[in-house]
Amino acid sequence: MIRPFSGIGPAVFLICGAVIGAGAKRPRRSVAVHAMVLAASFALALVSAVPATASSVTSVTDPVGDASIHPQGILVPGYQDIVRASVTGGDGRFVFVMDLAAPVPAVPTLQPEVKLLDWSFRLNTDVTTAPRGFPWAPGDSIHGAEYVVFIVYDGTSFSGILIDRTPTLGGGQPVITPISFAIRGSEITASVPEGLIGTPSSFLWRATTDLWVAQLGTEAFWQPDSAPDTGSVAWP
Repeated sequence: MIRPFSGIGPAVFLICGAVIGAGAKRPRRSVAVHAMVLAASFALALVSAVPATASSVTSVTDPVGDASIHPQGILVPGYQDIVRASVTGGDGRFVFVMDLAAPVPAVPTLQPEVKLLDWSFRLNTDVTTAPRGFPWAPGDSIHGAEYVVFIVYDGTSFSGILIDRTPTLGGGQPVITPISFAIRGSEITASVPEGLIGTPSSFLWRATTDLWVAQLGTEAFWQPDSAPDTGSVAWP
């Protein structure tokens, strides 16, 4: 991830200092010439100090303890309670981060009726289209996300996938691509090359946690929490 530019760094002062120091040893020039040299060096230093690609971040917070499923009575663990989610774009990729109310165990305990747990980001890159189907039931167009970033636990292991649903708009099948992810305590991070989601200049997103009582490709799931609770967040 690119570090944001936060003012004039030491390199600027070093370059300017070198110009000034070198000038003291050379034949005397007019004040105007010295000023021009210094201004040009200063401008070059600023260009060198600014990152080639800037990062844009959007985030949303969510109250602790608001995750629930009613009236099913299924217990919702703290590691499915979202407290903050963010999307960062820059340097050719998007980074998705979800902070939870409790650390994610190395081996989460699934209640008897639960088959899968997921932590997801739903990306709506085109508000004029509504892809259908997977990871939800065939024909489902309620969930209009073109892309879904999924971190899934199936009772045995975790996996990270990106679901590209745009082919379904032309009658095709969604494309599923493994993605890199990390779980560090109560933070889940996933990284996706921007080309895999069409290199969008902007999109709407929403973070969710889900409990599935069947496999993906169905409507057999409950959603304990989302951030924001309603609507979406715009990136950037």
